[in-house]
Amino acid sequence: MRCPHFDRGECASCSLMEVPYPRQVAELQSDVADLLRDHVLTDQWQEPFTGPESAFRNKAKLAVGG
Repeated sequence: MRCPHFDRGECASCSLMEVPYPRQVAELQSDVADLLRDHVLTDQWQEPFTGPESAFRNKAKLAVGG
């Protein structure tokens, strides 16, 4: 994904802009797995859900039931 504001140095809020999307997903999945390793069985993991790299909304409503 390209952003003209990031490319011109006007904005630096997207700290992962230069990291390829598949690598971002893999690294975040690894971080979450490390954090939850002692709390979740490894056979419960599913592949991460990923969306398009552009034309997406960055808002989600998540609910967790126990």
